[in-house]
Amino acid sequence: MLSWLFKKGISTHIKKELTPMNKALESSFKKIKEEFFLVHKRVDSHHENHGKLMQKLELIELRLLNLERKQPIKELSEEDEEEIEIKPLESEWNSLTDLQKSMIEVMAKLHTEGGKRWIPLRQLTEEIYPNKEYHKVRPLVSSYASILIEYDLIKKKRVGKQLFVALSKKSFKYLRDYLKSKKLLKLLAGQ
Repeated sequence: MLSWLFKKGISTHIKKELTPMNKALESSFKKIKEEFFLVHKRVDSHHENHGKLMQKLELIELRLLNLERKQPIKELSEEDEEEIEIKPLESEWNSLTDLQKSMIEVMAKLHTEGGKRWIPLRQLTEEIYPNKEYHKVRPLVSSYASILIEYDLIKKKRVGKQLFVALSKKSFKYLRDYLKSKKLLKLLAGQ
């Protein structure tokens, strides 16, 4: 009963309690060490692959530079670009959703009514979704605008914290006839 007062009793009791804990900790640390080793191996292999890819990329760049030296690329001037007719692709137009198509039409109306080249994205959003809060529908309108930018149907620019959008010349060809006006064409030509 009073064995805890004597050293021998305490040490055997401690050994009985701590030995399993010690073994469990030792095996856990071994496993952690093995995991670190595997992760280190994986990182090293990724570094090797990255190095190989960088060498291949440099080789491709060298080949491209050699090709450019042999056949210089003709740069288009602004006059040459205007001469090139932008042909609308029906597959592009058909791949757009109705909301994206209506965005272009609403932008045409805002251009014509306001007489301004650039339209604030907030104004466009409020025109499309008049009964909804701007901050709730802004991501949706912004993602649709990004798609239209990819198709080169609209352009965007940022002034401070405000984002502005404008129709491109290419989008004029897709508009319905009643939206095509000389005023709008002049605005688009004033790019």
